[in-house]
Amino acid sequence: MFFNSLNRKRRNKVLVVDVGTEAVKTMLFERNTENNNLFRQKQACSFRQKQTRLLTANTEYFENINYKSLEVFDYALAIHKEFLLGRVLINLPYNILKAKILNSSLIRKEKNRIGRREAISIIKNILNKTREELSYEIALEYGVLPEDVYFVDLDIAEIRIDGYKVPSIKNYEGKFLNFEIVAVFMLRDDYGRVVKILNERCIKNYRLMHVSRCWSAVKLPGIERSALLDIGGQNTDIFIIKDNGIFDIKRMPVGGQIFSDSLSYNLGINKKDARILKEDYAEGKLSIDVQKRISDIFVNSKKEWYKNLENVISEKFLPPNIFIFGGGSSLFKKIDFSISDTERVGHIAGPHIRFITPKDMNLSLECRDKKLGQAVIDNPQYVTGFLMYYYDVYTKAKEF
Repeated sequence: MFFNSLNRKRRNKVLVVDVGTEAVKTMLFERNTENNNLFRQKQACSFRQKQTRLLTANTEYFENINYKSLEVFDYALAIHKEFLLGRVLINLPYNILKAKILNSSLIRKEKNRIGRREAISIIKNILNKTREELSYEIALEYGVLPEDVYFVDLDIAEIRIDGYKVPSIKNYEGKFLNFEIVAVFMLRDDYGRVVKILNERCIKNYRLMHVSRCWSAVKLPGIERSALLDIGGQNTDIFIIKDNGIFDIKRMPVGGQIFSDSLSYNLGINKKDARILKEDYAEGKLSIDVQKRISDIFVNSKKEWYKNLENVISEKFLPPNIFIFGGGSSLFKKIDFSISDTERVGHIAGPHIRFITPKDMNLSLECRDKKLGQAVIDNPQYVTGFLMYYYDVYTKAKEF
């Protein structure tokens, strides 16, 4: 009976493993089983009730993480092995887990109302067509066979009938159907390696997730037309939101590590010491003279980062709001994201810019202790972990 009780407690735990290009973040949540009926409520915001407790949060840095992403993932599981009977939510770096927005259209012969049977047939055909076309595209890009592509998620994000946005095609009339589809995929060999690691750790209850799918779980003022910048170590992921839905996913191969590399080169120090110095600078721990010296070193790196951003986000698609988060975002808050008129690169300084942390996500959460809460709630690098957890709860609630 004791062991049954212990196993039940472990199954209430949710481990979030977020493997980036420079660090792995882990967060351990505990769900309150007394509120299990919460998941049966149909209200979209029911998951915001206080039924979650954050037990631990940790960030560990690794060099050349892109070459050993799955080894780092396995390591993160190993140090939390006593909690693996619960649910495990997994986000892997771009070199393994990818996402893409695609558009597909269909012209019906008649404009009459779409019945249930026809709706099911149309959706099935559209998704199969998208899967086939994207498989061939990925196969050409990576030099593999189409069947070597594994789809983690393939879902319709937006539907328009004759130009009008609709929640579903069922019971609507129209001739021209347009679909916006979100595909999350990886190479089948990589998926096999992930499954092997999970099987070796006896993990059955898991979910592979991409952060682009998670933003529907939170509401931020202005997010309905915005660009979300997740600044990581080696790259920056950009999610364009339009009409409250994901419109495009972009990526630029420059992140916060460009500033660490600049310090390492100019000061002749190793990369680990350069990263620590960069973090101390971002947190305002250095003397005024040292801060000034580092600011001067960062000038060219800052311009290069902005130039890359301008190349990725064209002026045509520049949204009115930019939300910035991720491990590298604290530095940008310190060096001032907006550029002065003399340094302005193109059009990037135009939108309203806001740095977000878990505190801004308006989540109802209890922390194990005050120290943990202070370390996490204002830390932008844990935004992705919170998104993953609450999106998982949100989608479970919608299943009922």
